[in-house]
Amino acid sequence: MQTGLVDSDAVGHPSYRRLTFISTDACDFCDKVEHPGPYLYYISIETKNGWVTCANEACKKKGEEALDHYMKTKAYGKANALKGKCIKIQRSSGVVENDWKLSQQFVEPLIDDHGVERVCVVNATNEIEKWVNVHKLIELNHS
Repeated sequence: MQTGLVDSDAVGHPSYRRLTFISTDACDFCDKVEHPGPYLYYISIETKNGWVTCANEACKKKGEEALDHYMKTKAYGKANALKGKCIKIQRSSGVVENDWKLSQQFVEPLIDDHGVERVCVVNATNEIEKWVNVHKLIELNHS
């Protein structure tokens, strides 16, 4: 599976990227790093995706804004409207359960080998997680 990476967004934030082996001269928000960092703004610590900024206060603010904007509008992909709600899922057995929620640990949608967008859901006790088809999840929770 691969993460559902997005291009830069409508408000001008650059695309997020994998934050590994980051140079101290890296910044996703300015062309000339005058104050080395790096400051990392993770979408998910699991995937290590997000943005990096230098120590410039304006760049750090842009990093915070990009992360906040992503979490409000792009987290969970097409299932974004379901965040924070109790949702129904269909178990492998066919049984529909309604005490699930979108995982706070895995906020990026993934695309499986068949091109199907999936998100991670967890049960009420956070003991079971399951990657589900976003299209089917939305259909089940459309009301």
